[in-house]
Amino acid sequence: MKKHLSASSIGLFSRCGEAWRRRYIEGEVVPPTAALARGKAFHQAASTNMTQKIDSGKDMTVEDAQDVATDSAKTELEQSDVAESDKSLVVDKVAIMAAGHIELQAPSVMPIAVEKEFRIETNLSRDFIGYIDVVGNVIDGDDVGGEPVVVDWKTSQKSPNKNDAIESMQLTGYAATEMQERGLTEIGVRLDHLILTPKGKTPKRKVLESKRDGADVKALAHRLVQVNKAIDAEVYPPAAVGSWQCSPKWCGYWKNCSYVNAERRAASEKVEAVNDLVTLL
Repeated sequence: MKKHLSASSIGLFSRCGEAWRRRYIEGEVVPPTAALARGKAFHQAASTNMTQKIDSGKDMTVEDAQDVATDSAKTELEQSDVAESDKSLVVDKVAIMAAGHIELQAPSVMPIAVEKEFRIETNLSRDFIGYIDVVGNVIDGDDVGGEPVVVDWKTSQKSPNKNDAIESMQLTGYAATEMQERGLTEIGVRLDHLILTPKGKTPKRKVLESKRDGADVKALAHRLVQVNKAIDAEVYPPAAVGSWQCSPKWCGYWKNCSYVNAERRAASEKVEAVNDLVTLL
C-alpha cells in the first residue's frame, strides 16, 4: 500500500524531524505517558457513545461511559511507564472526563459517522490520511438536523489557545474530505475541549469553532508537498535549540538523542532545582 502522512505526523515532523525519523523510520514507539493514556481512554468512551447514538438517538448513561473509559485507561496504563502510585489518579481523572463528555459535549451533536477513516490521494510519494472523531449535525434545541459539522474532541489541563480551531491542520484535513464527499464549498469545524485542571473535580467545556474552504485545503496541500520533499530527501531537521518540545517531559527520545547532551542538561537541571529549594528556605 502507498505510504501516507497524517496531520499528527506532519505536526511531529514540523516540531522535530529527528523525532519523526525515530518514530516512523526506525519504528521506535515511546511507551504512553499518563496524558496519552488518559486521552486515549477518553476518546474510547466518546467514540463508543457516539457510535451507539447513531442508532439510538440518545447518549449513554454517565455510568456506562465511565465504565468504558476506566477499562480503557487500565489497559493503556498496563503498557506505560507510569508509576503504580499514579495510575489510580489517571483512572479517576478519566472517569470525571467521561462524565463531562456525556453531560457537556455529547448533547450538542447528532452523529452521522464516528472515527471515520479517510484517505486523500495525491500525486506525491505519500497520501494524506486521518480519522475524524465525529461527522454530524449540530443539535439546536429540538432540531437534531442542524448545520453539518466536523468535531474533534480534545482534553486538556488548561484553556486552549483561541486560535487553535483556526490553525488546526487536523480540522483542515477532516474538512477537505467532507467537502469533497458532500459537494460543499465550505464546512463548519469544531474543537470541543474538556478542561480539567490538575486539582479540579469538575471539567469545564470550551468550544472553538471555525470554518474551512478551498483556500484552507490549498494551504494544507502546500505543506504536504514540502514535508514529502524533505522526507524523500532524507532531511530530518531537529527541533530548535531551547524549544519547549525538546525536553525530557515532552519528548520520549530526548535522553538518547544525538542532538542533545542529556547528561550535561540533567546536571544543570539538578543544580537549578537545588537553587530553587534553597530560595524557598
